[in-house]
Amino acid sequence: MNVRCIEDKEILVAEASIGHIKRYTPTGEFLGLVGTAKIAGGCKHLAIA
Repeated sequence: MNVRCIEDKEILVAEASIGHIKRYTPTGEFLGLVGTAKIAGGCKHLAIA
């Protein structure tokens, strides 16, 4: 749903319906789960700031 570049050029990605925020390298390598936002079902906006 949302994408944000952070320090060291890593990328954070928010999954709308699940609420997971994941971290990736610039080449797309998965680095791990940053956290999970508790949200109701359906498509939601999950902002990353």
